[in-house]
Amino acid sequence: MNVHVTRDHHEGIGDVAELAIMTDDKALLPDYRQPLLILATRLDLCSGQRETRSYRTLCEQSLTLDSKRLPL
Repeated sequence: MNVHVTRDHHEGIGDVAELAIMTDDKALLPDYRQPLLILATRLDLCSGQRETRSYRTLCEQSLTLDSKRLPL
């Protein structure tokens, strides 16, 4: 199992940690889920912090929220 861990800060989103599994065989993904959750626990990440939306989606939603807060 090849796991990539990335920690970053995105303006409008905040601090993020991305745990990603790289595979060409989607059939293996269910087998990788538990080891990935164990890794998240070891990194002190809790299930309440889990985000399944992409960075792009989060950024777009953050910009939409920010534009609604701007005074006219």
